[in-house]
Amino acid sequence: EMARAGAIAVIPDPPAVVDGRPSDMRSMNGKQLRDWYARVVVAHRRVLDWLAARGDVDMTRVAFVGHSYGGISGAILAAVEPR
Repeated sequence: EMARAGAIAVIPDPPAVVDGRPSDMRSMNGKQLRDWYARVVVAHRRVLDWLAARGDVDMTRVAFVGHSYGGISGAILAAVEPR
């Protein structure tokens, strides 16, 4: 229904590896967690780049929806990404 109305939904697949091991947020130290979130935000920025390059996306009408860690990464993205 949303696609028929013109919406485009993207589910990025951010990196799931920290220091060569599968990420487990509960066991990360502060630096590992910061670095992981930095990679997640870069992945989200790449999605914005891809959307902007499409030509059929109104970049003034882009929204981010996230749950749990996705919500946290969305807040970080909003803080550092002017688009």
